[in-house]
Amino acid sequence: MVKERKNRGHKIVKKAKTIKMNAKIKVILVLILLAPLVYLFSSSTFSYFSDVETSTGNTFTAGTWYVPTQADDLDVDTSSSFISARKLHNVNVSNVGESNITLIKLEIAWTPDKGEEVTKVWAIGQTPAKLWEGNASSGSTLDIEDCTLEPSGANRFEFLFDSNMENESKEFTIEFIMGDGSSKAVTFAPKET
Repeated sequence: MVKERKNRGHKIVKKAKTIKMNAKIKVILVLILLAPLVYLFSSSTFSYFSDVETSTGNTFTAGTWYVPTQADDLDVDTSSSFISARKLHNVNVSNVGESNITLIKLEIAWTPDKGEEVTKVWAIGQTPAKLWEGNASSGSTLDIEDCTLEPSGANRFEFLFDSNMENESKEFTIEFIMGDGSSKAVTFAPKET
């Protein structure tokens, strides 16, 4: 009986050691599984390669990034524009940029408005063409044929009206609308012949 009790005690000690061993293995397994997560969420990059650059005499400025538009490169010159009878002459446009400009619409308005209508628009120059034909009152937007101005290219716009515009002291506003959605408007009083 004494021997049996010793064996029982030995079994109890052996079982306790097994339980402690299983607990150690569990802790080690948990640490092994958590190590990649700790690595991912740590603040350091643990980069294998690193580099340091030193620069002197340079200035870095933070600010707003401005993306140029086609309107930025469109120059409109109305200094030689004039009206003769039913026609507005010499609305000169040029591309001062390094990329093509595509004109897709024109909005034209004039004052005083006496019910006249624009009936035709021409571009004469780099791409000579009749760009629009119809009837549109002052303040209308004309969906013209696309007119592309290459870098350093220029066109002269001419507008035909349904009635005499001479001796009316008209003031015109023309807005050129580009393919990229940008626009440029000019307001001017053409000379009368």
